[in-house]
Amino acid sequence: MFGVEMARRGKRLDEIVEVLRLAWRGERFSFEGEILSYTDVLVRPRPARPIPIWLGGQAEAAIRRAATLGDGHFPASVAGGMAIVERAGRIREIRREAGLSGPYRYGAFLPAGLGEDADDGWKGIRDGVLHVRGAYMMWAQGTRDVTGARDVLEPHEGQVRAGAVCGTAAQVVDGLRPIVSGIEEAGFEEAFVSVILAPPGTALDTAKRRVERFAAEVMPAFPG
Repeated sequence: MFGVEMARRGKRLDEIVEVLRLAWRGERFSFEGEILSYTDVLVRPRPARPIPIWLGGQAEAAIRRAATLGDGHFPASVAGGMAIVERAGRIREIRREAGLSGPYRYGAFLPAGLGEDADDGWKGIRDGVLHVRGAYMMWAQGTRDVTGARDVLEPHEGQVRAGAVCGTAAQVVDGLRPIVSGIEEAGFEEAFVSVILAPPGTALDTAKRRVERFAAEVMPAFPG
C-alpha cells in the first residue's frame, strides 16, 4: 500500500532490525544498506531497558528469519490451533541448528468465539474474521480497496473456522488448553496466547460483554 516492493520485503526487514538495534544503543550511528541509508543519527530518549524485537511471518524463510534475527516470534493468526504449537517446535529446532541458546519469546493469537455452542460462537465473529483475512489476501495481491474482502474468503470459510476456537466457555477452555500447554512446554523465556474476541465490525457493547465473559468464565482455567 506504500509502494514497497513485495519481493524485497525480507531484505528490507533485515535492514530495519539492524537499524533499530543501532538506534536503541543510544549512540550516534550511520548505516548504509541496499535499501536503507542513515548518516550520523542519534535517537533520544535512549530506551530505559532492552526492547525485544518480535518478528512474524508464515513462510519458511520468514520463520527462519524470526528464529535467528528476532528476539521472539508472533505467528499469524491464520496458523491456528495446534499449528501454533508445531511452529514453536520449529522455532526451537532452527535456533538449535544455528547454535542460538539465548532467551527467546513466543506469542500467538487466534480468533475465539464465545456463544451458546460452536456454531453460535463462530457466527458472532465470522464476518469480522473473514474480512480481516480477506483484506490481507487482497493487499498481498496489490489491491487497495478491500471492501469485498469478506466475499473473497467465503469459499475458504471452513479452513478459517478450523483455526478458531468457538463454543461455550467450557468448549473454549478445552480448545485453548492444548495450545497453551504446548507453548508452555516449549520452554521459552516468555510465552502467551492472546485471543481475538471482537474482530472489526463488532459493536462496542457486544465486545464489552465478550471480554467480561472471557475474563469471568475462561481465564480462571489458566492461572499461569
